[in-house]
Formats: sequence, structure tokens, C-alpha cells
Amino acid sequence: MDSQPETNVIEVDRKLLRELEAMGFPLSRAAKALHYSGNAGLEDAVNWIIDHENDADIDQIPLVAVNIEINSSEPECTTEEIKMKVKELRDRAHQKKEEKKSERESEKVERRRALGFLSENPAPVNPSTPTVQKKMNLLSVMSVTKAEHMRECLRSLKQNHKGDDARVKRAFQTLLIYVGNVIKNPNEEKFRKIRVGNPLFQDRVGSMKGGIEFLELCGFERTEGGNFLFLPRDKVDMAALNSADSLLRSALTNPFFGVLSH
Repeated sequence: MDSQPETNVIEVDRKLLRELEAMGFPLSRAAKALHYSGNAGLEDAVNWIIDHENDADIDQIPLVAVNIEINSSEPECTTEEIKMKVKELRDRAHQKKEEKKSERESEKVERRRALGFLSENPAPVNPSTPTVQKKMNLLSVMSVTKAEHMRECLRSLKQNHKGDDARVKRAFQTLLIYVGNVIKNPNEEKFRKIRVGNPLFQDRVGSMKGGIEFLELCGFERTEGGNFLFLPRDKVDMAALNSADSLLRSALTNPFFGVLSH
């Protein structure tokens, strides 16, 4: 039995519907995405499709009329602009999927650690491993070590400010913004430079024990007499930043985060 009454009208923006179809999305997905995202825009519609692409009825054409008389205030896009939007939105969707995957993996690790199923000691390296493999293992160990230091830094920040959950959450959210801005705009110096004396920075991060240390683990360095934290372009480590991003998201959403400490 259809759970949605046939008298309902799926209202969609005509221009946005055309653009979604030009991107290669079927009419059924495009119409549903626009309707359920409130015709807010292409990005919201694409995000809805990504979130619901595994729904059993995602490709079922609605058994109701489709109202395409809503007009958008946005100007029409050229073919080239649509192609650029397609690439940008698909890149964002891919990044969103990867972030969710990393977040789920981090939560699994934290749950296993909290339940005592995760060993703290890495497996020994086989002495007979070829030189190239040894180098890869060394890089992997270095990466894991940095991630563990980041995790411990966030644990300490949470423990040092126990009882002030709102302030800790705000610190994590602010750190996530700093890290996310560099990930999205690694070539923009303004996102790689933080004035330490900024009252807002001090209130949210600088005055929190462990806040600046976390940014330093992400690659930021004290410059200009310690007045600024700066991440040089040639020292941007995307792997480390993505690990930091995942850890911060886990710290904000995972109830097990910080339960145990070394």
C-alpha cells in the first residue's frame, strides 16, 4: 500500500529540474530531491540524492502530478557552467562520502578500544620485509603515531575541562572549522594563518589546554614572535588533516570518545 496519498503534489523548480537532468540524474530522482530538499538549490538536491541513493524506491516515478511552475530567482546557467557545477557537486559528494566513511571507522575503533578489544601495541615488523615495504610500513607507523597523538590531545582537552561540556564542544567545533578550511582551501593563506591574540580564538581554543597543541600536530607553527600560528603551504599534510577532521567529528558525535585514556 502506498504510504503517500496520491493527492499530494511534488513541487519542483523547473530550472533546477532541468539542470539536474542535464547532470545525468533521472527525472524521478531529480524531482524527489528538489521536492524533499525544499527546492533550496542544486547542492541540497544532490546531497539528498547521495543520502537516499540506496532507498528501494529512489527510481520509482511518483504516482502524482509534478508541478514545475515554480520559477527560480537564480539566472540560467550555460552549458559550461553546468559542467563546472557537476564537477564541483560530485567532488563534494565524494568528499562527503569519504568523511562519513572515516567517521564510521573512527567510531568503530573507539568502541573497540572502550570495550578492550583493540590492542595498543602494533604488530612487529617482519625483518625480512623488502626495503620498499619497510619504508611504507615506517610511513604508516608515523601516520598512526601522529593520529594517536592527536587523539590523545583531544582526550586530554576533554579531561582537562571535565564538567564544561559546552565549552569543550565549542572548542572541537572551532578546531574542525580551522582544519576543514585548510582541507578545502589549501592554497589560501588566510585559512592557514591564525592570530593567537584574537579574542575569539583565545576564548574558543587558545585558552583551552590542548587546543593550540592540536593545531601544532596538524602542522601549524608559531611565527612572528609567537603572535601567529601559520601552516606553510609546502608543509600541508592532507593525510594528517583528514585524520584530524575525522577525529574531531568522532569527538563531537561519539559518546565513547575520551572514555579511556593512556
